[in-house]
Amino acid sequence: MDTDKLLTQYESYVKIFRKYFDETKVDKFLDDFGTRLVTCPRGLILDEGGSYGDLVHFSSQVAISSKNFSKGLCDPKSAVRVSLVHELGKLGSLEEELFLSQDSQWHREKLGQHFKYNEKCPKMSAAHRTLYLLQKYGLEVSQEEWIAILTSQGLHFPENGFYGKNKSVLTAVLHFARSVVNSSE
Repeated sequence: MDTDKLLTQYESYVKIFRKYFDETKVDKFLDDFGTRLVTCPRGLILDEGGSYGDLVHFSSQVAISSKNFSKGLCDPKSAVRVSLVHELGKLGSLEEELFLSQDSQWHREKLGQHFKYNEKCPKMSAAHRTLYLLQKYGLEVSQEEWIAILTSQGLHFPENGFYGKNKSVLTAVLHFARSVVNSSE
């Protein structure tokens, strides 16, 4: 883990975050989650973002891609906003981190899991926890942005199927940007 790289990507992310959301509310969120945000992975294994700092890196890359893809299709500001925050639920709850370093050598060697889920963190989907955190800190999103965040982890989930037939352009841009960034990493 390169500490300088983690801090640089965090600072870049925060600069954009403050630009697209109410700065005082962002600062309150960062008071509580800033340290976690610096190091948070996106998943358990490397291919799913299982490295320190992958959450910020991925969200930043999706924001850049979404901004580019949104031109002429939907509001670029909304595209950046949902891209920046759509996975914040992976930080965990107010009290507990979602991901902990894997302490089992077998899981590391056989399954490639560098992280494990924290059993103390209340069960909640990443999208639902993201929306909870946004409302908790007063980081307001529009109805279209809310739906894009809700469905960001995929329309294949039963709870998201309802939105699939009438997917907004914003939702499509976010999904496309996520898939492009995922395939390039």
